[in-house]
Amino acid sequence: MGIEAIKSHESNAKHRGLAAVAVAAAPIQSFLQPSTLSSALGESQSHASSSTTELSITATSAASNLGVFNDDARTRAEILWVLKIIDSNYSFNSSECVPLLLQSMFPDSEVAKNFSCSESRARYMATFGLAPYLLELLMEKVKDDCFVLLFDESLNKKVQQKQLDIYLHFWNGNEVQSRYFTSIFMGHARAVDIEEDLKKGIESLQKANLLQLSMDGPNVNWKVFEDLQNEIQLENGKNLLNVGSCGLHVIHGAFRSAMSETGWDIETLLTSAYRLFKDSPARREDFSSISTNHLFPLKFVVHRWVENVRVLERFLEVLPDLRKYTMFVMEKKLSDPHTTSFDTVKSGCQDLYAEAKLNFALTLAKQVQPSLTKYQSDSPLLPFLVSNLLEMLKSIISKFLTAEFAAQLKTCTQLSKVDLRDRSHHKQVDLGFSAEMYLQSAEFRKMKISDKDVLGIRISAKAALITFTEKVLEISPMRYPLARSISCLDPHFIAQSPDAYYKEVLQQFEHFMRSVLSSELLQFKPGQDRLDIFLHDKMCTPYPKLWMAVRMALLLSHGQATIERGFSVNKEVVIENQQTKSLIARRLIKDHIIQAGGILQVSITKQMMISVRNARSRYSQYLADKKECEVKERAQMKRKAELDAIEELRMKTKRLKSDIDALHISVKKYAEKCETTGDLTYIAKSNSLRRTADEKEEELKKIAIKWLLGFDTSEGFLCALCPGSHLGHHVVTYKVEVGNNLSRDHSKTCPADILLPNWFLGRTAALDVSITSPLNPVIFLEAEDLATAGAQATESRKHQANDP
Repeated sequence: MGIEAIKSHESNAKHRGLAAVAVAAAPIQSFLQPSTLSSALGESQSHASSSTTELSITATSAASNLGVFNDDARTRAEILWVLKIIDSNYSFNSSECVPLLLQSMFPDSEVAKNFSCSESRARYMATFGLAPYLLELLMEKVKDDCFVLLFDESLNKKVQQKQLDIYLHFWNGNEVQSRYFTSIFMGHARAVDIEEDLKKGIESLQKANLLQLSMDGPNVNWKVFEDLQNEIQLENGKNLLNVGSCGLHVIHGAFRSAMSETGWDIETLLTSAYRLFKDSPARREDFSSISTNHLFPLKFVVHRWVENVRVLERFLEVLPDLRKYTMFVMEKKLSDPHTTSFDTVKSGCQDLYAEAKLNFALTLAKQVQPSLTKYQSDSPLLPFLVSNLLEMLKSIISKFLTAEFAAQLKTCTQLSKVDLRDRSHHKQVDLGFSAEMYLQSAEFRKMKISDKDVLGIRISAKAALITFTEKVLEISPMRYPLARSISCLDPHFIAQSPDAYYKEVLQQFEHFMRSVLSSELLQFKPGQDRLDIFLHDKMCTPYPKLWMAVRMALLLSHGQATIERGFSVNKEVVIENQQTKSLIARRLIKDHIIQAGGILQVSITKQMMISVRNARSRYSQYLADKKECEVKERAQMKRKAELDAIEELRMKTKRLKSDIDALHISVKKYAEKCETTGDLTYIAKSNSLRRTADEKEEELKKIAIKWLLGFDTSEGFLCALCPGSHLGHHVVTYKVEVGNNLSRDHSKTCPADILLPNWFLGRTAALDVSITSPLNPVIFLEAEDLATAGAQATESRKHQANDP
């Protein structure tokens, strides 16, 4: 209800009747105090009067408060709509008719009636209202605490620039969070470029609180780490903690290297099978006509970590149909695609060992996938990473090492010191259950395959397993002491080995290991429970000093899964012709919505509404600043163009002078020859060269005038830039009169300083020069001689006239 509803109720007959009864009735206080009827009535009338006044004041106050409430309700509704736009990846243009739509849907709603959220309003509310508030909220959480910086870049096809996304890993209450912070758009991605952009992105944060730099493993990123490490060491005397690059990238890279080591080229086969039927309805129809299950190969993407298993399983499922399809094509029962993809698929289908090779790859992928899937989380999982990698490698080396020897390799150090290529500890490689069953099947034996060929498959498979293990040991976090040491925070490790490492840890940690019941520790489930919350509840209060160390250890990042998922978010929120500022705002808001658990879970505070209401003024200021920058940029470009033009004139003058000098030498030479030989042809050549020299001198005169006077007409006054050889650029202002019959003394009261007989379109110009800065005398004298302008004499005449 609004103020109009209150006024309407006040004029209602029923309300006026009840008000009259209230005025006539005695207040309850009159029955509690001794008084006469007249005094009671008097008091009643007095009280009624005061009550009416109080009612009026209350109603006015309520109406005022109601007006504020309506404004807040409208702002809240607009904020919710903007959040909906961003959460559902709508364009801001989708807000165009929403106010009218809501008014039609809810005609009796004051909020809908006042709702105003057009396309432009929605844009600046998000970019200059919500985004700054949420960024300030995020910075407030990170301001005085340690944090980990995660970064990675990828191509933004819409913007056509590389987008460097920056995330922060920090403590929020009793848990660790990973939040999007900002993005930097760049062209080159060299180490120096990335470092400068990173420092620009986090300039509002305290660099001294940076604990770790989480990144991928390319050399350029390690160069960034090294340079930033040195800078922080010089400024704050601290070192960044180092647990290696992203462990997930390492595992995926090791898997690719293992498949490449076999030489089977499985990636090309899987990619070609998908491309063969992509965007080709005719081929899909042909394949479906002979297929038993109407399934098609899945898309294989080399950088998509957790989907290799599904792609391999689907390919094995459709392999019989693919063979039938290629056979029908060769028999000309189906049309030939005539593509490279078909040739690759045909070659793969003709491979008698295709099932064995693909099943081996599938077995290895299934062993790798759990580690890749488990660490797609923002919760602190570094304490589990090394032990999980060690268990994974143990299961892999058991496929080609003897059981006795493999059992001796219990730690990362022991495994890293072993020469895995030493055949003295090798056994026949295990290709996996499915591959082994295929090699022993009756169908395979009917092909009469030689044992030598089967041995070649086993040798290639063993080389793949060795390569995978070596790559993981070489560059994974397993090789870093800090990553191995943090494994002691695994609750299961503490419960199973209470006496193993207590001498190497702090006294409080020893007490914690002995005092906490093993049953409590064993109740922890790594896949379901969060380690940060679990240890916070166990350590924070009873072991404050220990908790400070554990807190920093849990903050360390185990990989780049968060930032890699952000690349998918970028593709969802980006639209055509989108400004980078708008994209960053959408990313910030969407990240906040995800963290809150949905639009309706976002806390719309008074501060947020104030920020949104100030969005328009921020937007106006932004446009003003942008316009000012554009004006400065245009001025700089104009200045550069002028300097370039002057430089061009300078170089042209130099060339002309050189040509004139050479022509004069030739003129003199031919004249002397004519005088010596008496041959008049030399005189003709000399005169021809002299005329050429005169033409060049005339051209030089014009350039000298341009050099002296860089014309920029404005209301009859001109500004000239005169480049001097030592004094730079000097300003001359002058007044110009243009006519056909002007002379130097065209006016007795205003004699001309410089006369240009052919200034523009053959018309004469008389210039009255006032020198406002020192001119290079050499240039001035050259201009005087070339233009027949008595500038120096005129200036002397002026000085004499001014002297008493």
